[in-house]
Amino acid sequence: MVKSGTILVAHPINTTGVDFSRSVVLITEVNPKGTVGFVLNKQHSITQLEIYRQNGIDPLIERDSPVFRGGPINKHALCAIHSDEWYSSNTAQIAPGCAISSDPIMLQKMGMGNTPRLSRWCAGMSGWAPGQLEAEIAGRGPFADKQQWLSLPFNSKLVFDYTGETQYRKCIDTIAQLHTEAYLN
Repeated sequence: MVKSGTILVAHPINTTGVDFSRSVVLITEVNPKGTVGFVLNKQHSITQLEIYRQNGIDPLIERDSPVFRGGPINKHALCAIHSDEWYSSNTAQIAPGCAISSDPIMLQKMGMGNTPRLSRWCAGMSGWAPGQLEAEIAGRGPFADKQQWLSLPFNSKLVFDYTGETQYRKCIDTIAQLHTEAYLN
């Protein structure tokens, strides 16, 4: 069952489209209207420093960090997925240890050095209509015999410690390990 905090990993034969090939997606919301998530491992062309500057903020940061392409919907909307000890005016809990924020105060706080212990910025988001994601995971309907996604429970290391292809590989390796352990037990 998909719920907030679920990590989706594109099946190696994923054919849902180039946007999701070899993607790692964190699900942030599941409700009767559908499912929302953010791609975590596809780097955007813009950086955090550029976003600060575009918003008139002169940040107190020592190094620039990447922003990730959260998905094909609302490509310019910025969200920070972060550890849950930190909050802003529009912060929602995703899973134990993980929250999401998206508001102008978030940028001001982070620019002044008030930052979460762990974070990943995403521009854009991913969304699925009711039942669509479940069909893609199960290989039903238009996706018959073509399972599109594998899933993992929330894991802070998999969400925050890796990027790009390394993040995808670590997730695939974790799924393989879990399946092997289940088979042996």
